[in-house]
Amino acid sequence: SGAATTIPSGPTAPSVTVRPRHKQSSPSTRGRSCTNNSTGPLGGGSPIRDVYQARYGETLNQTREGLIGTEKAFPETARARALVQAETIGQLIEKPPTQPFYRAYDRAAVSLAEELKITQTGAKALMKETYQAAHDRDLYEAGKELEEAYHRPVREAEIAERKAEKLQSRSRSQSMG
Repeated sequence: SGAATTIPSGPTAPSVTVRPRHKQSSPSTRGRSCTNNSTGPLGGGSPIRDVYQARYGETLNQTREGLIGTEKAFPETARARALVQAETIGQLIEKPPTQPFYRAYDRAAVSLAEELKITQTGAKALMKETYQAAHDRDLYEAGKELEEAYHRPVREAEIAERKAEKLQSRSRSQSMG
């Protein structure tokens, strides 16, 4: 904040007032906003929305609306693919190299989203819905249980191994020195 701070000193020295330094603006940015939406950052180049529209032939909002529309018109095969992807999450957690639930869930969502041309959020929602319907169980809870059973012991063993190596290297360097 821009307030001055007074620092009391001992009986022999006077109080000292410290004022925060203000950053000088450069001549090229003085008087202009750094995030000018009409001309891009610092006045150079095109805004990202114009670059996106030139590259893909539609606006970001049109792309988003198209993805949402696709999510609403799923064929039954899309639901079957979502269930398969949801079930692969457990395999990703169980098989070496193990991984935490969030990473396996994200990988499955990215794969499904690319395959069905939908958003990752839509893919996650579809996987949760189909998994719940097929297994009468929440995907998150099932994934977290697998993580506790398979990934966590491996992760804790890796951490313990690194700590042991660190202690061993410290004891060697102390005995030599």
